[in-house]
Amino acid sequence: MTEAEILYLTHTTLLPYDMDANGNPIYGVMESPIPEALYCSRETAEREAPDRYLHVVRVGQVNLLGVGEILE
Repeated sequence: MTEAEILYLTHTTLLPYDMDANGNPIYGVMESPIPEALYCSRETAEREAPDRYLHVVRVGQVNLLGVGEILE
Protein backbone atom coordinates (compact mmCIF):
# COMPACT_ATOMS: atom_id res chain seq x y z
CA MET A 1 0.00 0.00 0.00
CA THR A 2 1.14 3.51 -0.69
CA GLU A 3 0.59 6.82 1.05
CA ALA A 4 -2.75 8.38 0.08
CA GLU A 5 -4.13 5.12 -1.38
CA ILE A 6 -7.92 5.03 -0.94
CA LEU A 7 -9.49 2.47 1.40
CA TYR A 8 -13.12 1.74 2.27
CA LEU A 9 -14.24 1.08 5.85
CA THR A 10 -17.68 -0.39 6.54
CA HIS A 11 -19.96 0.44 9.48
CA THR A 12 -23.46 -0.63 10.52
CA THR A 13 -24.26 2.84 11.87
CA LEU A 14 -22.54 6.19 11.99
CA LEU A 15 -23.11 8.76 14.70
CA PRO A 16 -21.91 12.36 14.58
CA TYR A 17 -19.57 13.41 17.38
CA ASP A 18 -19.08 17.09 16.55
CA MET A 19 -20.11 19.88 14.16
CA ASP A 20 -17.92 21.70 11.63
CA ALA A 21 -17.76 25.49 11.22
CA ASN A 22 -20.77 25.38 8.88
CA GLY A 23 -22.94 23.41 11.29
CA ASN A 24 -22.57 20.09 9.45
CA PRO A 25 -22.14 16.89 11.48
CA ILE A 26 -18.68 15.30 11.66
CA TYR A 27 -18.58 11.51 11.71
CA GLY A 28 -15.64 9.69 13.25
CA VAL A 29 -13.99 6.54 11.97
CA MET A 30 -12.93 5.42 15.45
CA GLU A 31 -15.39 7.42 17.54
CA SER A 32 -18.67 5.55 17.08
CA PRO A 33 -18.94 2.79 16.03
CA ILE A 34 -15.89 0.65 15.41
CA PRO A 35 -15.46 -0.18 11.70
CA GLU A 36 -16.37 -3.74 10.76
CA ALA A 37 -14.24 -4.33 7.67
CA LEU A 38 -11.69 -2.70 5.37
CA TYR A 39 -11.63 -3.02 1.57
CA CYS A 40 -9.27 -1.81 -1.13
CA SER A 41 -11.99 -1.31 -3.75
CA ARG A 42 -15.41 0.28 -3.56
CA GLU A 43 -16.88 -2.44 -5.77
CA THR A 44 -15.74 -5.17 -3.37
CA ALA A 45 -17.01 -3.25 -0.34
CA GLU A 46 -20.42 -2.75 -1.94
CA ARG A 47 -20.61 -6.41 -2.98
CA GLU A 48 -19.44 -7.85 0.36
CA ALA A 49 -21.30 -5.41 2.63
CA PRO A 50 -24.31 -4.08 0.69
CA ASP A 51 -26.23 -3.07 3.83
CA ARG A 52 -23.34 -1.17 5.44
CA TYR A 53 -22.24 2.46 5.31
CA LEU A 54 -18.98 3.07 3.48
CA HIS A 55 -16.40 5.49 4.81
CA VAL A 56 -13.59 6.54 2.46
CA VAL A 57 -10.17 7.12 4.00
CA ARG A 58 -6.64 7.42 2.66
CA VAL A 59 -3.58 5.58 3.91
CA GLY A 60 -1.60 7.88 6.17
CA GLN A 61 -4.58 10.14 6.89
CA VAL A 62 -6.59 8.04 9.35
CA ASN A 63 -6.67 9.55 12.82
CA LEU A 64 -8.82 9.31 15.92
CA LEU A 65 -10.61 12.58 15.16
CA GLY A 66 -12.18 11.17 12.01
CA VAL A 67 -11.38 11.80 8.37
CA GLY A 68 -12.82 10.85 5.04
CA GLU A 69 -16.05 11.17 3.17
CA ILE A 70 -19.23 9.28 4.04
CA LEU A 71 -20.66 7.50 1.01
CA GLU A 72 -24.36 6.71 0.71
